[in-house]
Amino acid sequence: MISCKNIFKKCLWSICLLSILISCSEKKEGLSSAIIAEDKMAEILTDIHIAEAYVSYKNLQADFLKQNISNAYHLIFKNYQISEEQFEESFDYYSKNPDKMVKVYDQVLINLSKKEAESASHS
Repeated sequence: MISCKNIFKKCLWSICLLSILISCSEKKEGLSSAIIAEDKMAEILTDIHIAEAYVSYKNLQADFLKQNISNAYHLIFKNYQISEEQFEESFDYYSKNPDKMVKVYDQVLINLSKKEAESASHS
């Protein structure tokens, strides 16, 4: 059985790997008004990582897994009142601005740590 700590560790490794990869990308100048603010982006990414960990934990078949991830993304975007395109444009912007992406993912790590502590206190 996979524990919450194992899922959290996998998320942390994924985040670290992503941070390393984006730190090597080319910077993009200018900020579109459609770009999601850093704090909101961190909240969205936190929810996305939790949803992906949950669906992955359920060990579902590939087709069902894709559908569940797609549904989770749709609900997250709806909850934050953003479009998929706005998220993709924002993610692309942050990916091309490593300093900003690192700040966003630092907040994601803090958010995930808080949620793990809350989860542990309710167990």
